[in-house]
Amino acid sequence: MKINLFTYLLICSTAANAQSPFVFKKIDGFQQPRQIQTTNKLLFFTSYDTAHHICASEGSTATTTAIITPNGQPVLLQAMDISSTTLVSFFIANSNTASLWQTNGTKAGTQKIADLGINDAVTYNGKIYFSGIDNNTKNDLWATDGTVAGTVMIKDFNIAPTTAYMYNMHIHNGKLFFTITGLGTGAELWISDGTTAGTLQVGINTQSGNPPKHINSLTSFGNNLLFVLEDDTYGAELWISDGTTAGTQRLTDINPGIGSSIQSGLTVMNGYIYFTAYSTATGVELWKTDGTIAGTKMVKDIDPSNNGGVIGIFAVHDNHLYFSADDNVHGQELWRTDGTDAGTVMVSDIVAGTDDSNPSDFISYNGNLYFGAEYAGKGTQLYVAMKDNSVKPIYPASLVNSPLLGFDKFKPFIKDGYVYFAARYSTGTDSLWAVKDTTGAASVAATDKAVDLLIYPNPANHNFTIKTSTPFKTGSVTLTDATGSVVKTEILYNNEQTISLQGIAPGMYMADIWLDERRKTQKLLIQ
Repeated sequence: MKINLFTYLLICSTAANAQSPFVFKKIDGFQQPRQIQTTNKLLFFTSYDTAHHICASEGSTATTTAIITPNGQPVLLQAMDISSTTLVSFFIANSNTASLWQTNGTKAGTQKIADLGINDAVTYNGKIYFSGIDNNTKNDLWATDGTVAGTVMIKDFNIAPTTAYMYNMHIHNGKLFFTITGLGTGAELWISDGTTAGTLQVGINTQSGNPPKHINSLTSFGNNLLFVLEDDTYGAELWISDGTTAGTQRLTDINPGIGSSIQSGLTVMNGYIYFTAYSTATGVELWKTDGTIAGTKMVKDIDPSNNGGVIGIFAVHDNHLYFSADDNVHGQELWRTDGTDAGTVMVSDIVAGTDDSNPSDFISYNGNLYFGAEYAGKGTQLYVAMKDNSVKPIYPASLVNSPLLGFDKFKPFIKDGYVYFAARYSTGTDSLWAVKDTTGAASVAATDKAVDLLIYPNPANHNFTIKTSTPFKTGSVTLTDATGSVVKTEILYNNEQTISLQGIAPGMYMADIWLDERRKTQKLLIQ
């Protein structure tokens, strides 16, 4: 998870727009809210009155409180759920110290468990594995079960974050993958089974003798791992790995020679990975791959003049990939694709003419796509692409004549049907907000009845199979434990697909399965 240090937040009194199905709520009482971090259970943010605070919230004024008042200005690093508690990590710049805390969202239920900052983290084998930075500025592989005694170093790399760091932590085929730079051999790909002895480097043959400079965007794709690797011979290109040295190789060289082609991260949809890539012939355009050389191709030349192109801000929504693109006629606007040339179209020219609306920060929920876009000198506004494909700005009814002066990132925190964002309107200070589409309340419940689906075996041991006769284009399954923590998410490609349970502890889990807009939830016992 990448850290955004300038994200705000939202939520308390409700205002309904009589001419809109959207209901807003706002949380007052906390000055200068900043730096949202979220989990499935809690929202975290920083605030400042006469002192700096770290606050936690469950989405209402009554459940929002300052849980920590550190001695200095905090930088929120990471927040994650584990078992019956939640972890939050922050850094204090003026004292150059970091710490890791566990909390239940109340001040009394909050305590420090280690003098560590979390740089990047994943849930694996019932614990949180993370790139930990201690107060001696060492960056190593750590794991925690949420207790003081259960927070231990797994691998000592003896590296300092000023010259080297760990990042790109990713679970793939039951193993933990991550990358390291600064050990003296360029960027390195590592694999771990969660033990010291089982934490090993995956050798990479760049075929040029030059070590990789950067490795980014680790993405699971079937049994393979795709990523972007940059070296001094081929630039940044697409690579593929099966987790072994022999099975790790460059997949493409879209922009031949030292020049880089890959311009964005990787996004999976309907059996393909999408990304933006540069070539001298077409400029920056939308590409896709099925994991083979022959199956790696440009989707559409959106700007034949090579002056515009695609910005790699992607969201999968309604069986389409949404993104920002400039065709050199309309400016940077909202586009979508079904993966074909003919199916790649502009959704809306939000700012007419060649000026840009720069859509970004997409979140898909309950049939709507929420995002931020600039409009007519009013700064970045909150927009929604509706189920009927219409696109419009939305705002609290009481603030209809008050321009939105500041809009910050959506965060993946949804509670009671509300989606959270941060904003500052001209009539007030920075506030925490949430929005709910009241017309969609019944649609989620209805989806459960539309899926013909079987999970077997149940109870399961090493794996289980999802089988459906329901046709679908986009599918996924998410397993959550009894505390609501996500332990596994996997993309579904086939009507019958086997899911590995390697690294998941025995217990009762909830399988949340989405097939396009249809949903099925079912208990799964893992023995």
